[in-house]
Amino acid sequence: MKRVFLLLMSVGTFLNSYTQIHWGEESSEWTYEGLGYVPSYNTIKYYKDTILLEKQAKVYEVLQVIKGNSGVVNKKLRNFITFSSDSTVYYYRYNANVFDTLYSFNLVSGSKWILHCDLEANDVCTKDVDVIVVDTLSIAVNGQLLKSVIVDYNFDDMGIVRDTILERIGSVNLYINPIDYVNRGLDAHEGDQLRCYNDDVIGYYNNNYVRDCFYLTHYNERYVEDFSSIELFPNPCNDYTKLSTQLELQKIVVILDINGKILANKKLENDGIISFDDISEGLYIVVVRDYKSMYYLPIIKQ
Repeated sequence: MKRVFLLLMSVGTFLNSYTQIHWGEESSEWTYEGLGYVPSYNTIKYYKDTILLEKQAKVYEVLQVIKGNSGVVNKKLRNFITFSSDSTVYYYRYNANVFDTLYSFNLVSGSKWILHCDLEANDVCTKDVDVIVVDTLSIAVNGQLLKSVIVDYNFDDMGIVRDTILERIGSVNLYINPIDYVNRGLDAHEGDQLRCYNDDVIGYYNNNYVRDCFYLTHYNERYVEDFSSIELFPNPCNDYTKLSTQLELQKIVVILDINGKILANKKLENDGIISFDDISEGLYIVVVRDYKSMYYLPIIKQ
């Protein structure tokens, strides 16, 4: 009987170690791409432990670093709060005063969870997002084997966006909280793709999205792909232009003026049409992106 008891304890310990994930260590630090259309990045650092809604939670400070006309500005955003239990990471949703699922690592293919909007006065998220599990696997990062899950985010305005979520690190292709992903529109708390991650266990991880974790750039300095892969016609245009490419582009297009100011978020129609009927005459930059690069295309409205 004693041997059976010990065996059951060993099996239970193994299963617990398999389902338990590591998340948000005290040494954790993330750097994410910023607003995407201005020179910026977001840093997220562990700040303190706290008890919130009877949960042992971790608080992270979020700092937005922006390159403006008068120099570099550091803007503190609201804290990001999470806790983890077994194989799930939960985040604090301010407007509802609840913890919701952020990442889940033990669901089977076809399962899903929901990311809920967390609106403040200047936020633009209007619909919750279904997160559908595509696959689960383990990925080696700096010699550490991390649990990971491949998911599809069903954004109503952009369609399906695929992402890889890594234990310890979180979202790789989108922001740490994908409901604040930049291409849903501009609001105060958003961010874009992961640049770098660092902690005392796995060390430094570079997602190879930009050449440096803390690089501040502008649209006319940013590296882009060969423009032969993407074209706007007619250019100059009147009421519309049509984008032609073999790339798998996301469904939101941003129109900038020549100073880099955002004038409009436009929907990219299935036939590639981009409406310019509400844009006055002048020179503009059309910003589109796939899942790795951004493309800045000059166009004249006449």
